[in-house]
Amino acid sequence: MTVHGIIIPAPAFGPRECGAQMSPKVDPTLYAIAEEAHQHFVDLLNQVLVLKAPTLEEAFQKRLIIYLGTLLNETISEVLLLCTHDVLRRTQPALRSAWEYVIRATYYAQRSSLNTAHFTELFSKLRRLYDQLDVPPTVTEYFEEKVMLFSEAHPDWVRPAEAGLKPIRDEMYGPKLAEGLYSRWHVSYSPMTHGTFDGVAQVLGHDGNNTVVIPGTDIANIALAEATRFA
Repeated sequence: MTVHGIIIPAPAFGPRECGAQMSPKVDPTLYAIAEEAHQHFVDLLNQVLVLKAPTLEEAFQKRLIIYLGTLLNETISEVLLLCTHDVLRRTQPALRSAWEYVIRATYYAQRSSLNTAHFTELFSKLRRLYDQLDVPPTVTEYFEEKVMLFSEAHPDWVRPAEAGLKPIRDEMYGPKLAEGLYSRWHVSYSPMTHGTFDGVAQVLGHDGNNTVVIPGTDIANIALAEATRFA
């Protein structure tokens, strides 16, 4: 598909399926709800693919949704598969990523001019990279043209630095609420993401004689509920 000169491939969005037997720790009703919510999200994402985007700014908004929507779709699929295969602790890094995808998507969807500026800067970066890689001139000229068109339409534009998560969440929710959300979705899942010592108690226990690995019994249904929320 080509929209306003921008090539948008049509990926096969859809839930990932496998023939694995469901973990006994997973509530089958909650799993079915999560799957249904995921399917609704996939349907919505596929609808976005066919939307018309007559302006450059709208085309970049569409690209933003497809980009972060694809990552979120794959992350929800990951959570469902991890629950199926009883690899429950690994759902925490996945949910941490999902939260950040949602925050960024919401933030830039409400700031279309900033989103356009970032995509235009991306074209500049790709153009410079392709120059270094000796890519055919027709490719570099394409990116050069996009940068030029945007620069002409926005003569006062200054290339933006991409915002980190903290200024984004603070601007969206206010510092106090943002800090609470950050602790809930980001900090609490960091130990399983980075392997810091804060996570030892979630993995190791003691049976009186030996150190043992604790099964993530209670994590599965929490992960499914949170994946449903993101979908």
